[in-house]
Amino acid sequence: MVKQRTFREDLYYRLKVFPIDVPPLRQRSEDIPKLVQHFTALYARRMNKTIADIPSETIDALVRYTWPGNIRELQNFIGLQDAEASHQSPGLRTQRLCQRSRHEHVTKVLTKSRHRRRSVTSSSE
Repeated sequence: MVKQRTFREDLYYRLKVFPIDVPPLRQRSEDIPKLVQHFTALYARRMNKTIADIPSETIDALVRYTWPGNIRELQNFIGLQDAEASHQSPGLRTQRLCQRSRHEHVTKVLTKSRHRRRSVTSSSE
């Protein structure tokens, strides 16, 4: 970015002195319950709604989920759930998360197997 002159060189070197290493969300599962509460309260205020509780099963599912992205992905997930909750009963559901998890698993398996449906047998058989 400095070479393309889209970022100031002096500012780059000043910021480079203080490196900030933030591990991905999947490595900080203990932060997820507090983040869920924060984002839920944020969206509830924006929609002038009261979200009474977040079921413990939902929190557990969110903690178990291996987030491929960062906190913004969790925030977007909560935002979608809160938008859906405004049309349905209050609370967060995990259906979309489970569908996403299944989709990612199938995608990984297909990628690993090079999209073959049957297992590859050894040439000695």
